[in-house]
Amino acid sequence: MDVRQYYSDRRKIAVDLVKQFPDGIVYITSIFNRERNTTEGATCSVGIDNATRCLVEGTHRLATEEEIDRFNQLQETNRVEAAKGEQRKRQQYVVVVNEGDPSLNPLTASAKHGTGTPIEVGGKKSK
Repeated sequence: MDVRQYYSDRRKIAVDLVKQFPDGIVYITSIFNRERNTTEGATCSVGIDNATRCLVEGTHRLATEEEIDRFNQLQETNRVEAAKGEQRKRQQYVVVVNEGDPSLNPLTASAKHGTGTPIEVGGKKSK
């Protein structure tokens, strides 16, 4: 393809895309292209400049509404899973001991006797 023709095609497609997608986000889906080693069916959201390049080069086409919905659902699922992973990473574990056993309470346990007598904490006796 001639370089002049390539950029002429890109400008024509860009004008159409700006009219069709005023927010500047274009959903495109890859098509099988042996020369460029692209697989079929991967949908993504790109800016108008990248969309025009992919459309002119023949590696992608505009996505259908069904593909856009599936892509957005997948992105939401991935977002939720990532948020859950972050929550699991930050999760704090609390150990609950038998409150009836005073020897397990560090404020009342006596190192010598294990009798559960109060010890002083900061100048005050603990309960």
